[in-house]
Amino acid sequence: MAVNPRDRIIDTYRAEHRDLRDNLLALIEAFKARDKRKIRPLIKAVDEAGGPHMRCEEEAIYPALDKYYMDNQLEHLLTEHDLIIATLRKLYQLIERGPLSDDDARVAELHIRCVLTHVTDCDGALLLVELLSDRKAGRMTLTTVRTV
Repeated sequence: MAVNPRDRIIDTYRAEHRDLRDNLLALIEAFKARDKRKIRPLIKAVDEAGGPHMRCEEEAIYPALDKYYMDNQLEHLLTEHDLIIATLRKLYQLIERGPLSDDDARVAELHIRCVLTHVTDCDGALLLVELLSDRKAGRMTLTTVRTV
């Protein structure tokens, strides 16, 4: 039995959000431990998964949900994506310098928690995806959707 397009979108995005959540939480712990061997691959995992995920949200998910949001809400979500990119750059810069200080770990944690909040808020948008018609969900081109 084929999974309807709406459920496929929800299942895929929920799985991606869980992976991002888990990597972000692990990243906070790695920064607290000042463990650059763990930090680097975690940043890379968030970067490699988050980039295509955000692009797909911007090109497919958000436009499909446009009628449910106020004008500035979608702009806010896009601005948060820009801040996530800036955060990843900042984290890469922190680990390229010398040893991590207490301040570095606190700054990293603050930025990572902001990204985590965006991830958890975006998962709530899946409640709106449930409202899409089969036809509209089927027309969405999700470049990052994996077969779940």
